[in-house]
Amino acid sequence: MSSVSYIRFQSSVEAARELRAVGKDARLRPVSYEQKTRFFHAALAKYVAGWDSYLNQVIFEFVQRLADPAFTDYLSLHSIVAPIVDQKLKKFNTPNWENSRELLISCTGYDPISDWTWRKAQLNRQQSQDFLNGILKVRHSFAHGFAIPTFPWTQTPSGRIQLSDQALLRIERFLIHLVSATDTGLVAHGALSFPQRTFW
Repeated sequence: MSSVSYIRFQSSVEAARELRAVGKDARLRPVSYEQKTRFFHAALAKYVAGWDSYLNQVIFEFVQRLADPAFTDYLSLHSIVAPIVDQKLKKFNTPNWENSRELLISCTGYDPISDWTWRKAQLNRQQSQDFLNGILKVRHSFAHGFAIPTFPWTQTPSGRIQLSDQALLRIERFLIHLVSATDTGLVAHGALSFPQRTFW
């Protein structure tokens, strides 16, 4: 079973897919390179916003599950932790690897470092970290009008630096992996730390 936050993340993924589909829709030809780029940039922004929103919501959801009047031990813990978590969530604004991991650890006690490694794509921990941070750098660059940074996934075979549908599909799969791993990891952590609670 998934968290409510995961289900909401899936809605963001669907919206990003729609933007990607418009950007590559053959019926809209001729579409200029600039127009296509705008749709792909919007899709990337939606993916990143979905990841950011997921982290905020899943942490809030996890902490709220501790608040049950039937379990007075956890209720007192919740009254102490909830204001601290609220403050940290308000300050959180860049969902890169380091910030996201630190937020999860400080708010829930769960360290996702081994769960986030994208083994299915044959990436080790450092490569997974670099990929997430690269996604955030690309998003930041076009949001502020800078040139897109050069990464293997932002470079075409001809050497042009741009987002492609293939790169966006890879980003989508990676973020789905991160969200799934976080959802599963939080449940396992919650079961060990708070055995009388059911999370999702």
